Amino acid sequence: MAAAVSPAQEPVQVTCAEFILSVTVPNFSSVFVMTEPAEQRKQFSNCIRITELGMKDADGTFYLAILYSETPDKPKRFRISVGRWATTKGLFTVDVVLRVPNAKWERIHRDVVSPGKLQYQIVAQEHISQADLLDPMKMFLTKDSLTITAHVQLTVGSRPLGCPDRMKETALANYSALLSDKSRCDFTLLSADGEEFPVHRSIISCHSPVLAAMLTHDTAENQTGRCVMANITGSALKALLDYIYHGKVELVAATADTLLTAADMYELLPLKNLCLELMSRDLTLANAARLLVLADQHDCAALKATVLAFLKRGGNTVEFVQNGGVSELLSYGGGRGQLLVEEVMTAVAAPVGSKKRTLTDYWKA
Repeated sequence: MAAAVSPAQEPVQVTCAEFILSVTVPNFSSVFVMTEPAEQRKQFSNCIRITELGMKDADGTFYLAILYSETPDKPKRFRISVGRWATTKGLFTVDVVLRVPNAKWERIHRDVVSPGKLQYQIVAQEHISQADLLDPMKMFLTKDSLTITAHVQLTVGSRPLGCPDRMKETALANYSALLSDKSRCDFTLLSADGEEFPVHRSIISCHSPVLAAMLTHDTAENQTGRCVMANITGSALKALLDYIYHGKVELVAATADTLLTAADMYELLPLKNLCLELMSRDLTLANAARLLVLADQHDCAALKATVLAFLKRGGNTVEFVQNGGVSELLSYGGGRGQLLVEEVMTAVAAPVGSKKRTLTDYWKA
């Protein structure tokens, strides 16, 4: 997955590679706040060996760690860090993006020099106060679990001008190579119709907090290395992985519904928004009822508002009712269908003389 980058004049071999470290710490407050001593460092086992990335000119291991620190002159705080240890060769620069996805917290470290021979090095670190970390309004913890990710880029050799601007392009090319190279996959996703997709735990965990939690806790999927993604077809799962690994996806109406379900279920919010954008653009009277149901199922207020505004336009309401739109809504179970019908009635009601028209009036129109 290494990519060679050469300046325009004197060719100097530069190798770039990228990877993601991710960890979810369950029972965070009880483990780190209530029971740990004043100085406590935890290094997590999910690490990346540089040799596994196909880089021949460097070695060593990258890992995530948390240090809990409490001193008389400083408030209680946590240090989140990316470290590198056991290296014998490979002078290179490192770019690191540290994230706590749930809190939308992000810190970027550029051009950190990592020497070739060292036993231990902190490549990037950030402090978060205990007060902020435990504040529910800041949303660092989800059900007392803390998820941390680190997006790391390594550049061996002299970094060419403009290489940081190509960081995303290089990452996507490397991810594509990873997905193609099944020998390095360490987990398998299975679609509802039986297709198998070998993947990488670290990469899917970084993009999905739900998968990250599943692969951190003592779950059956974590133990077996396999996860059946119920109600997600093979074509939709392939599109989901294209988005995760390639940064793009070919959205079509045939898979948009199941892809929206998958994106919502596994909290891939950018992909969910792409699906909603497609649905809003392809809205018709024939699919209006179905999109209202999907909007209700996946808590998509913007899509619901778009459909209701569409139904209120011109003669759309009459055609919607006469073509069975209301009946389709009422078939939506759990009483939610009736509530959607009432929302439609409220949205499309318009004064006629001293009265307001109802759906019954439209049915008779």
